[in-house]
Amino acid sequence: MRKSSSIAIFAIELMMAAPSEAEEPIPDYSASLTAYNAGDYRTALESWHSLAEQGYAAAQCNLGYIYEQGFGVSQDYTEAMRWYEAAADQGHARAQAFLGQMYEKGMGVPQDHLEALRWYTVAARQSHAWSQSKLGDMYKSGQGVPKDFVLAHMWFNIASAIGDPMASFRRVEVEKSMTPAQIAEAKERARVCMSSGYFDCKMPGQSTP
Repeated sequence: MRKSSSIAIFAIELMMAAPSEAEEPIPDYSASLTAYNAGDYRTALESWHSLAEQGYAAAQCNLGYIYEQGFGVSQDYTEAMRWYEAAADQGHARAQAFLGQMYEKGMGVPQDHLEALRWYTVAARQSHAWSQSKLGDMYKSGQGVPKDFVLAHMWFNIASAIGDPMASFRRVEVEKSMTPAQIAEAKERARVCMSSGYFDCKMPGQSTP
């Protein structure tokens, strides 16, 4: 089966979702991940489909990714959305991030930047660095929100601090359009945002995330 022509969004981290410490252990998860990494998508698909039907969020997220990319199956954005939503509804941050991209790109759903922003924000509040960086991109370009270089810098700074190596380059790039006072303000907003557990992350008087 063919792979999606879209760029893989998690190139800087392991694509397949592993169970978080909060999740109950998943039976035979290591074997299915080994099969996936070896290119045996059919075996991984069968295992994750069974686990996903039992409600394991990490397996649901992985299954969604397999359908999104067309690994071992016909590419099917609708099926991908179904499994991402199932995992996201359980609080799985990576699935929430994938949903954000599906809405941002209009993959299987009408393009909706506000919905993309919502899902990226939910994942960002769980310390998901890539989603935090995506919020920076949205503020930098003005997708779904007014263009705001201070908030873009803030999210790039946070994402860089917790593990997205590309975020630092994006932060440097946006600084080229900012004054020293704006950069200082962005750094202070990043400090406040992180200390609040990613909930106080907007400008004073601003209603958007």
